[in-house]
Amino acid sequence: MSDVDAEEHFLSPYLSRRLPELGLDYETYGPYCLGAVGSESSSSSDGGGGGRDDDCDELDGIIDLLRSSSETHSDDAAAWADLRAEIIRRTGEWHVAIDVRKRQEAQGAKEAEEERIRQAKAEAEAYEEILREKKA
Repeated sequence: MSDVDAEEHFLSPYLSRRLPELGLDYETYGPYCLGAVGSESSSSSDGGGGGRDDDCDELDGIIDLLRSSSETHSDDAAAWADLRAEIIRRTGEWHVAIDVRKRQEAQGAKEAEEERIRQAKAEAEAYEEILREKKA
């Protein structure tokens, strides 16, 4: 994940604050978390291809890595459970927002196509009227 992607990732603000609280450097460990969750390809709600379950499995492994790397909170099980829960919650909200945005875009495209069809029909009717007038 590039620096630009990491800066724009929906979890970056949270992790840049939370990881140091857990005794971890965000620049070092943040990319592991960012790469594990939040790919748009896993945001589909159709259940195909695993997606969110795969994200959670990978996240569990990363949480274990973070926990073993922390010098200050490695024994605080609640802190890691909270981190996992918050990442999952924020990821779920992000997936919902992506799904809503995609539905809105699809609806907008559908409405634009319907408007083009209405305009084409109106133009065809106007042209037919002109042809009828010329024949008369």
